[in-house]
Amino acid sequence: MKPEMARFKYLPNTITVLRIAGSLALFFQKPLSAGFFFLYFLCGITDILDGFIARKTNTVSAEGAVLDSAADTVLIAVMLFMLVPVLPFTPWMLLWTAAIAVVRILSWAVGFIRYRTFASLHTYANKAAGFALFCFPVLWKLLGMPVTAAAVGMIASLSAIEELVIQLTSKKLCRNETTVFHSFRSARCMDSDSKKRK
Repeated sequence: MKPEMARFKYLPNTITVLRIAGSLALFFQKPLSAGFFFLYFLCGITDILDGFIARKTNTVSAEGAVLDSAADTVLIAVMLFMLVPVLPFTPWMLLWTAAIAVVRILSWAVGFIRYRTFASLHTYANKAAGFALFCFPVLWKLLGMPVTAAAVGMIASLSAIEELVIQLTSKKLCRNETTVFHSFRSARCMDSDSKKRK
């Protein structure tokens, strides 16, 4: 690492930890209130900033990737806990959400059994699902619940299934795998965890 970049060594992970703190602080806000949305969008900004700063300052690390995935998981869990009781979910929406959660947990379990570590992946589909989930409250206000739930559910389903397939078929852990269709997976993942944060 260049000397001028050494001072940024802990900045990306610090920002990620702030996202976890911000996610937990949502518990103290009324769902969908101004304070809730303020904290929520701050969490979204930190999700963009931590990876951007890590790449620009060459401070990427496998630990940072794990912490980033954990922070994303905390935010999603908090959002589900806060919003499921107050939004007009129908039984099919709840069943679909539960099915996605089962596939996602199965994927993490497979990853843990195979690699002995938390193995959430940074695929394009997972990034799209994360963005869709992040936009969920706004989309709900604009498009209504059925359309929003169907669109977000489809993206989240595809990303969860893709991650499970990658976990089952990969020869080694590659947190930065972009897609199940990538034809050069083994070559590009040789040292991706040491070169990229997300």
